[in-house]
Amino acid sequence: MYRSRLGTDLSDITLDYVSSIKDDHQIAFYDILGSQAHTLMLYENQIITKNDAK
Repeated sequence: MYRSRLGTDLSDITLDYVSSIKDDHQIAFYDILGSQAHTLMLYENQIITKNDAK
């Protein structure tokens, strides 16, 4: 996205600065746990079926 918008290659330093992959990696586990907890809540409140919760 950045490369196409700027029309030029980014240096490694600039790419590291604008990239969120390191941050995404650090929060991915907790994002998954949150999604699982949300699914469990939906099932327990009979909003989704057990099959949907799988």
